[in-house]
Amino acid sequence: MGKKRGTVFAAALFFAMGIFPALSAEKADVAWADDLRRVNRISLKFETDIRPGMDFGDETIEISAASDRYYVEDYRILNNGFIWENRMEPRIEVTLMPSDGWYFGSIGRDEITLKGGGALYCRSQAGMGDSMEIELTLTPLNRYMEPLSGLTLDGEGVASWNPVENAGAYELRVYRDGKVFGDTVKVTGTRFNCWQRLAYSGSYFAEVRPVNRADTEVKGDWARSGELLVDGQMAAVFQGKPFMGEDGQLTQAAWRQASDGRWWYDYGDGTWPANCWEEIQGKWYFFDPEGYMKTGWFMWQDRWYYCTEKGYMLRDCITEDGYWLGEDGALIPQ
Repeated sequence: MGKKRGTVFAAALFFAMGIFPALSAEKADVAWADDLRRVNRISLKFETDIRPGMDFGDETIEISAASDRYYVEDYRILNNGFIWENRMEPRIEVTLMPSDGWYFGSIGRDEITLKGGGALYCRSQAGMGDSMEIELTLTPLNRYMEPLSGLTLDGEGVASWNPVENAGAYELRVYRDGKVFGDTVKVTGTRFNCWQRLAYSGSYFAEVRPVNRADTEVKGDWARSGELLVDGQMAAVFQGKPFMGEDGQLTQAAWRQASDGRWWYDYGDGTWPANCWEEIQGKWYFFDPEGYMKTGWFMWQDRWYYCTEKGYMLRDCITEDGYWLGEDGALIPQ
């Protein structure tokens, strides 16, 4: 009994003299940890500007935290290379730090929310110094499209514009006296004859926006042409109705056949469509650079199309030789 009392007394003396500092420090750490609160959810918002052709480091990636419990310390690019290329999908690692009084616990994928910039979660892990590192991807660069430029609506009723990289098609609409006139149409080229929509006297302009090739849900902003004033005689030409020409003869738009059997379309005013698609009485026809109607298989802007013997384009069906055509008439690769 005396020996046991002596042991207890010695231990008490050692504590009083500070001979067990390590144990005392451990207790202090526990007490400190009890004062911290755990971050159990993370929400980040991204605003980005990354374009093909930019040098690494010239991009803009702004990341904001939805809570004051943590903050964004930095991010780093994980892609290889020095220039952002059209084929790339930006991949970055974001480093977060807890604010004073907080710490990161175990945070899973379902507890991490990413908004804006096309951000998609890849993985996360605890880093050094109580940090949290989140790896993610941003909008692929093949979704990026420059603003559409060069849009005009000429006196022949033809709207034309400059091609936009990564655009697979374009949407076009016509305005008459400030109001939309007719339906929005899908155009696969960079030229569209609007003459059937210029059927009445008035002030017209066209609007066009690009549709992304990789993701048709991605569309650019509408661009607007200058105005075209259409008088009564011009309206008659655009309607395909007979009108009095300068020579005093009545004329109208009509199909014409050349001596070699090929067909072309006469607008009735001495002009014709060439190297473009043309919608005639609700069906689409393609005319080669000389202005002759195409039939069978042919390639246009790196995509295959099929027009019947009568010249109109097939779409959203299977051809007689067993190939799928999409809603826009282009061949669907198998």
